[in-house]
Amino acid sequence: MSRPGPLLLRLELDGGPGVGDRVRDLVARESACCSFLAFTLTEDRSDAPGEDLDRPHGTGDGTGRGGRIRLGIAVDAAHEGVVEALATRTRAFVARNSPRGARRRPVAPSSSRSDRPPVTTDREHP
Repeated sequence: MSRPGPLLLRLELDGGPGVGDRVRDLVARESACCSFLAFTLTEDRSDAPGEDLDRPHGTGDGTGRGGRIRLGIAVDAAHEGVVEALATRTRAFVARNSPRGARRRPVAPSSSRSDRPPVTTDREHP
């Protein structure tokens, strides 16, 4: 997960059987109900090393052959809180599901406000 700015969230997901199809389906459903969300979807196919496929949602071969899936979620200034909430939920999910002992990796804060604590993506080693 990265936050290049307060209005953008980027997720990098592990591919696998059906993952690409599930992400494309989620993007289609969210686009239909929440027009203020703008999605970009990029897939690296494991069957074509080094080839980066930038496909709009709802396309692709549907084989789910692994690789990486990058999902960008952008909003306008009026909906900054929505992308912040998604980032918060993502951080919590990663913290619950990351391997024990994983090192913390700082992620750029979502805004330049100095009163916000730094964001991390992995659980701190006890």
